[in-house]
Amino acid sequence: MVKIYVMTHKLFQKPQDEIYIPLHVGRAASQDLSYLGDDTGDNISALNCYYGELTGLYWIWKHETEADIVGICHYRRYFLNESGMFLNKQEYESILAEYDVMTSKLLGSALDNWTNYAACHNRSDMEAVGEAVKKLYPSDYEAFSKVLSDTKCCYGNLMVTTLDKYREYCAWLFPILEEAGKKIDVSSYDLYRKRVFGFLSEVLLYVWAVARGYRIYEGKIGLTAEKAETVEFKHDIERLVQQGDLEAAKEFFYHTMQERPDLRLGLSDLKGEIPIVEKLLYIMHQEQKEGGPGLLALSRELAVLIEHYKNSANLIAKNGSSARSRAKAYFDVFALSDTAFGIIEQDVNGSLSFYHYLNEGEPAKKVCAVVSVSSCADTLSGCIGNLVNQTMEDLAVIFIDSCEDAAGKRLLLECMQQYPKKVQVFTAKEWNRQLDSDLSSQSKNQSGLDLGSGNGMQHAADLDIHMTGRQAENRPAAMDSEYIIFVRGEDMPDPAMCEKLYQKAETGGWKLAGGKYIDHRTGNIKQMLENEKHGYNSSVGLDEAGTKNGLEFCPGSDKVSREGNGNIGWGILIHNSLWKEIRERFKIQEDGQLRIKEAADFIVSSADSAGSVDEVLYGYSG
Repeated sequence: MVKIYVMTHKLFQKPQDEIYIPLHVGRAASQDLSYLGDDTGDNISALNCYYGELTGLYWIWKHETEADIVGICHYRRYFLNESGMFLNKQEYESILAEYDVMTSKLLGSALDNWTNYAACHNRSDMEAVGEAVKKLYPSDYEAFSKVLSDTKCCYGNLMVTTLDKYREYCAWLFPILEEAGKKIDVSSYDLYRKRVFGFLSEVLLYVWAVARGYRIYEGKIGLTAEKAETVEFKHDIERLVQQGDLEAAKEFFYHTMQERPDLRLGLSDLKGEIPIVEKLLYIMHQEQKEGGPGLLALSRELAVLIEHYKNSANLIAKNGSSARSRAKAYFDVFALSDTAFGIIEQDVNGSLSFYHYLNEGEPAKKVCAVVSVSSCADTLSGCIGNLVNQTMEDLAVIFIDSCEDAAGKRLLLECMQQYPKKVQVFTAKEWNRQLDSDLSSQSKNQSGLDLGSGNGMQHAADLDIHMTGRQAENRPAAMDSEYIIFVRGEDMPDPAMCEKLYQKAETGGWKLAGGKYIDHRTGNIKQMLENEKHGYNSSVGLDEAGTKNGLEFCPGSDKVSREGNGNIGWGILIHNSLWKEIRERFKIQEDGQLRIKEAADFIVSSADSAGSVDEVLYGYSG
């Protein structure tokens, strides 16, 4: 007998084949859907918000006794045959006669599973799982390490196997999750990431199969519909737009994206409409502030507005500034205000930034991390993950993007969209456009810091100009943060870096705080701020050749230019007041850069204002 349980928390159109059995997961805490539920007998149904479909997995383990082959699918995800049809009883039996377990297709990545998990979740949770495996099943730890270092894995918790192996898997899995759960704190997680045990188990399914040397059949997965919550989300946005309440629509959009960033993923938003809805809200909100009717005068139905946006973008892409006049040949009505035209044009040209919209009214943070991103290096995903998941909550992260490759831009955009109240992303072009429109020429000539090559800025002052007083009405509040820390997208900050440096700076009264860093080129560990002989004595500076006289002020840099071209302080926390003082005192008038040697001498001379944490907090890639 074959039983494939279809995990669901929504009403859906079930497959006609009787081997597919709907199972309502999390029924203990939700309205009854009239399906078989996971809340009878021995169950963990009430933990569904943390375990996801695993509450159904658990219920089957404790209650299924008849099937020879048992498996799980989702209400919109199924195993398909080569003809694109749901697998039937005979096909499952044929596969399991040759293989031990069926999973979704193993998806490959340019990055290992450790890095991929850290980019989306909390790495320490997976480390807790590793410790649990080592404690409960020490012989399986080698397989755990192997899988986490691998670049491929199965996702979705879809599986089919014999009942005996299914029971074996559950008896292995749930004790691991219970043990790891003793060290996992989900109190600060959003609704999406609270399902942490479901995400962890995706990796563990592969670990279990690898540890036992089981033959894995990689099944083809088909999607039958958009994610139910994604569809509901669009309907709720449309209702608010129809009411003309754009402020409520905006707040609802970004609050939901914070809690459920998965709703906009490609496998959830199959039509790719949510990014367009975001841009429409941006346009309509700006039009409303300017007092014009704009897109709301055209329609209040999302389907109409989405199609209008697509057509407008296509016209602008083909015809540029003449798009309006040419549009009449395509539309009876072409409602496109100057605001809408400008925003869509920026989108078409790849220079659109939602920064002012996303973070409008956001208060300044204690620390602002400014990240220079020049390429989608192998470490970028991990760098992003470690920054957005910093243990310090009072943190803003600003990415300056000059990536040439689409993969890097996609990572940064997804990061901003998932963390709209914490993360901002500027392209170099958009950054300069903001400077041109918001800042006076006098402001542009004020001092800046040259962060070195590949930092995503076309002029050294581009970054620095937003670090000084409130230059424009929409100036980023995050830049008024008490401390600033500069990071390279190629490097790997420790998840506790900002908190540890901030706490030490506050308790020590420091204006400059560093730690240790590891140079990944050599494996050597050094101090960011180091002078063994003199500590932070004012007599220590740079020699006439510009070399560091025992001072590791910039990881990986052996020389600091006296002419103003060089780096200062990757991974070093600097107080905003000190930063302003450096800029004002050591700026080069003609090009706005800093006299790096004199600036470094000045900082080091402040013996009572600098200190170091005796921990490795930063990884430098060279």
